[in-house]
Amino acid sequence: MLVRGILEHDREAIGARAVYDEAYFAGFFSSAGPVLERRLGDAIASVAAMVAGAREAAGRPPVPVDLPPGPPQRRRR
Repeated sequence: MLVRGILEHDREAIGARAVYDEAYFAGFFSSAGPVLERRLGDAIASVAAMVAGAREAAGRPPVPVDLPPGPPQRRRR
C-alpha cells in the first residue's frame, strides 16, 4: 500500500516531463511529504524506544552530563 501511493505521487509529479527537475521535486514533496514525515517520525520513535529499553536493560546507568572535550578543530582559511 505504501509503495503504491508513493509511485502514484511520483507519476503525478513527473507528469509529461522527461527529467527530474525542481518542479518535479517540489510537486513530489508537496504530495508525498506527509508520508515522509510520518515515516521519519515512526523511525525516530522506534529508535528512542530501543535506546530507552537498552538503558533499562542495563540497569539504568547514570547519563553523563559533562561530555569530554572533543578533538581540536582546525580553523578554515
